[in-house]
Amino acid sequence: MADGTRGRKSAATHTLVKGEKTESLEAEDKVGDLILREWTSQAPGWVKGAEVTGEGRINCQAKYGQDRCLAKLYDILKPKANIHKRRASCNYVYMSWHGMANLDRTRHAHRSIDSSFIIPNGVVVILINKGFHNAALIPEFEEHIPHVFSKGTFFSSPDEYGSFHPNSMAKNMKLFLPGDKCHSYYLVLQLSDPHYDIFDIDKPGEPWAPVSVGTKGKCSRFKKEVIDNVIKKWETVAGREVHPDEILEGDLKEVEEDEYGEKISLNKVCNFFNKNEKDKLNIVVIFNCDPYLESLLPTPEDGDEEWWAGQKENARIILESKLKTDQNGIDQMRELNSYFDADPRKNITKGNFPDSLVVNPRAFMDDSEFKKLEEKWHYNLAGPIAVAVVADLRKKRTKRTKRKKRKKHRSKHRNKTTKKTKRRRSKRSKRSKRGKKHRN
Repeated sequence: MADGTRGRKSAATHTLVKGEKTESLEAEDKVGDLILREWTSQAPGWVKGAEVTGEGRINCQAKYGQDRCLAKLYDILKPKANIHKRRASCNYVYMSWHGMANLDRTRHAHRSIDSSFIIPNGVVVILINKGFHNAALIPEFEEHIPHVFSKGTFFSSPDEYGSFHPNSMAKNMKLFLPGDKCHSYYLVLQLSDPHYDIFDIDKPGEPWAPVSVGTKGKCSRFKKEVIDNVIKKWETVAGREVHPDEILEGDLKEVEEDEYGEKISLNKVCNFFNKNEKDKLNIVVIFNCDPYLESLLPTPEDGDEEWWAGQKENARIILESKLKTDQNGIDQMRELNSYFDADPRKNITKGNFPDSLVVNPRAFMDDSEFKKLEEKWHYNLAGPIAVAVVADLRKKRTKRTKRKKRKKHRSKHRNKTTKKTKRRRSKRSKRSKRGKKHRN
């Protein structure tokens, strides 16, 4: 499709923003499999080998499955990995979208009560956000993050976590593997800003699966379809033709919200990759805001105390689950970093890790708008629940660590006992042999 035209058809149509409901996956698509296809190098490039067999699947939720999945994932993402091979076998994409917690439980009858979902097979999500904070709107961040992930310089040693600033990316990255429970964040594109799109990480700056749009060059087919939907809507309402450039330049301002696309849940994004990109492992990196849940609720009005109490209780249930899944994602990212820590090559170029962007203290900012609301309406749900949930998770992690230490101690003790027993048996055997010789 040539630039300057207003065609309705993209090179390939996805289904992310079609209809009110997210199409559910089959149970077999959510069992926790990391799917790895064999690709071989042949002129003029990499071609797909045999279909996936039992050996091409690693179940992340099985016993020792997490360790196997993390080891494989580290091989794919590590510094100086074979980028050509990775491009052949993976969709490695970066999404910079506006984000928020998902409080909408009315439109999706099948959604769980806590607005969570299971990461489907073949999809890995790296989420970069901080609870109750906005992501920094700094162009250098947006342009540099894909480079950090392409080069593998986002890795850091778990021993250094204590020295990182609380508002740095390093301390707030979350990793979710197939079969993990994750909060279904709402993600929204800002259509007039080229920094908000889906980009190919191993071709930094280039949209993933790019198509032409308007006279502005290219954007991803995801963004193209959102733009087409807005155009269709406003041609119906305004009774005139709307050119894509009006949206890309922010000139279509009959309704301010139309500078942004439809809300797309993280659940939908993951389902799309599972359904349409089965030939590759899909690694999706997302940088988004995560404002206070209360700031997303409608403003309370006089006489609606009962309704407001119900909304607050819904938010409490969702928040409690969200905090737990987010913390599990942070812990799992630390586990992945431990593979980097154990890599002997790390010490050769340790000065490059992590990238200065990853430890920058300006990655996230407090939600000042929420603070104004809090002062006005005197409600604070997030604080007490966050403290309680984090304390509970800390207690569980402490118990888990103690169990591991006890197990390790028992194992060491058992090894010592085994060595002593072997020495005793050896001495008895020697004495027995000497006795036989003497008798003979």
